[in-house]
Amino acid sequence: MSREHRGEDAGERVTRDDERARRVAGLLMSFSGSRRPLTSGEIRNAYYPELSSESFRRAFSRDREVLAQCGMVIQNVAQSGEDASWVVDERLSFVQPSELLPEEALTLDVACAPLVTDPDFPYRSDLRLALAKLDRHFGSATPVFVGEGAGGVGTVARELMECLAARIAVRVTYVDAMGRETKRVLAPYGSFGLRGNTYLVAASKASKGSGWGEAHTFRLDRFKSARRIEGRSYQVPGDFCLRDFLKLPFQAGPIIATCSFSFPTPPNQELREQLEGRGTWEDDAHERTVWTAGVSDLGLASSWAVAAGAIPIGPNTLVDQWRTLLEDALASARDASSCLDVLPSQHQLPSAASLKRRAARMGRKGGIDEARELAALLGALTREGDQVSAASVAARLGCGIAHARHLLMLVATSWDEEELNLPLMYGEDDDTLTLAFDRGVKGRPLRLSLSETYALLAALDSIGVGDGDPIVTQLRESIGAVGQLSPRSKELERAMSAEASNETYETCVRAIANRMWLSFSYTASPDSPSTRKVAPRGLRSSEGRWYLDGFDIVRRGERTFRLDRMREPRCEKPKQQSAIQSPNTHGDAKRVVVRFASESLAYSRSWNDLAILSRDEDGGVTTSLPWYGGQWLVRNLASCGSNVTVGDDRLREAIASYCDALLGQER
Repeated sequence: MSREHRGEDAGERVTRDDERARRVAGLLMSFSGSRRPLTSGEIRNAYYPELSSESFRRAFSRDREVLAQCGMVIQNVAQSGEDASWVVDERLSFVQPSELLPEEALTLDVACAPLVTDPDFPYRSDLRLALAKLDRHFGSATPVFVGEGAGGVGTVARELMECLAARIAVRVTYVDAMGRETKRVLAPYGSFGLRGNTYLVAASKASKGSGWGEAHTFRLDRFKSARRIEGRSYQVPGDFCLRDFLKLPFQAGPIIATCSFSFPTPPNQELREQLEGRGTWEDDAHERTVWTAGVSDLGLASSWAVAAGAIPIGPNTLVDQWRTLLEDALASARDASSCLDVLPSQHQLPSAASLKRRAARMGRKGGIDEARELAALLGALTREGDQVSAASVAARLGCGIAHARHLLMLVATSWDEEELNLPLMYGEDDDTLTLAFDRGVKGRPLRLSLSETYALLAALDSIGVGDGDPIVTQLRESIGAVGQLSPRSKELERAMSAEASNETYETCVRAIANRMWLSFSYTASPDSPSTRKVAPRGLRSSEGRWYLDGFDIVRRGERTFRLDRMREPRCEKPKQQSAIQSPNTHGDAKRVVVRFASESLAYSRSWNDLAILSRDEDGGVTTSLPWYGGQWLVRNLASCGSNVTVGDDRLREAIASYCDALLGQER
């Protein structure tokens, strides 16, 4: 395929970001396959033919920075006075075959993949690319795929997270909750996610001297701009612990009021654990259990109270907002006059198979993001005959088929007249890219970049893998090899750590990776342990807890199990596999249609298996959600007030009854 074929003849719009990603893809292939240094002249003729010498120098310098973000470090090996001659630093760039066995990579993939779709995991974008690099099976042999994330990452957020990983100071413009805009110089110390928002804990530059002041919490989506300050590094204080800054969503920011909430019945253990250390408990004169805490956002506090079944006592402003929210939710649930006219009927819902990976990607896609995806894709082409298809790329990189085809097109049209690239063949009929032959020239898997390594360490910390684990040790050593400090566990702790034992999690991972069954004792309530046998579908994280989704072989239906309630899990060889329902069936789960007033609201909760059905011109989104008949979905939809429209009669009735009950208790 010639250099002139750029995809435009196929009706594909190629942006400046695409051009940069394609150029970086060409550089990746050239340096991966080259057996000799490449001169500046060769590189300029191949990829920058229209630029002057000075423009080429600046552009190639910027592209080398992008290559480093992809995991490839380029260095000049020419002697002083000679023309520049460039090679890859193999120690820092290429993965050695013995470093991570395929079985280890697969296990790591299965273990960490659930966090890619967890909106409360702040490093999910980098983790997705890290897993695609580690487990390079871009085909059907892999039993688990990295699904689409709950949202993409914009350029500002990516810059902040990369500065966090590299410990480089950053100059920012920030807008606080009151709409006030300020310019600051920050040293990011850590990050966490909570209820769909990502928060950055950072210290501002001290007003006097060169030190740093007290650390504060900032919401990531309120940063307007971020630009790293090259050469200005910092160290995270030894006494810093991220857990000290982990708050509930309505406590992130300056405290504006002290609020009290009562509970009609004693709160369950799960809720008590969530609130522990974030306020004080007492029993009042009316024999109510009362929780008192500082609040920074009364609107979020009233929404939380509805979802938690709490009744605010004061101040009056909070009580009024809570009552209004419930009354709005009640009116919306009782008004079915218009919702069924605009929502798809139940029989129009797409099949479970088509829903599985339709979560929307948010945020603008830039050339750097595409270049990093291409680096992961090219790492799968290491032997003659290796092949990737649009479908396998979509599954591994968590994107749609259209974007996967776009990535393949960028690679296929990254050729040059100097024939520096890999010998790839692109089949337009079946959307496949094949390494035709190697002859000693082939692609080579790249090491994880600094931010990808940081994300993987955070994921392992999240699932309870300790510092003594060999993979954790290896990752920390790899960070040290590039001259960076390795983050401590205290910098990586999540908002609400899972209570499940690491042994239980590892057993679930092994069962999924090896396509085994799981037997375990399960305690759904304190006095009712039962023995279960399950064909596991996958692991997922929701609001700090881990869940296993699977098909209960005895009860003949899809079930969800909390890992901290599982005891003595064991892997078993499958029997009567044909008798088990398809993994894409939902058993006794009923899917309901819910329209959210905004996409941000749709991602503000850890809705289980949410699928976007359509996006409206007013910014609203119509979704499909499973409802198992319990109260969790009822309570959380009620907490959205009039900003949701529900298309199921039974669910609307349940929401109305719940709102009525809370209002009655308050009166």
